[in-house]
Amino acid sequence: MAKHIKDHGAAARARMIMDLEAQHEAFERTLADELTRPSPDAMLIRRLKRAKLALRDRAVVIAAATEGHQPAHPPR
Repeated sequence: MAKHIKDHGAAARARMIMDLEAQHEAFERTLADELTRPSPDAMLIRRLKRAKLALRDRAVVIAAATEGHQPAHPPR
C-alpha cells in the first residue's frame, strides 16, 4: 500500500490526510452524540472507535510514505 501512496503527489497526499481527518472528526461527533444518549448503543460505540482507529492508522501510513519511511508501529 505504501508504494501506491508514494505514486501520488504531495498535494494529493495532503488532501488524503485532510479527508481522513474530516472523517475522523465526523466519527468523533457521532460518538459524542451516542455517548450522551440515555441508552447508548454499545455495538455502535465499538464500531465507531474501531473506525476512528483505522482512519488514524491510514493517516500514519500516508504520512510515513510522504516522509519516505515506514511508521514505527505499522497498522494492525
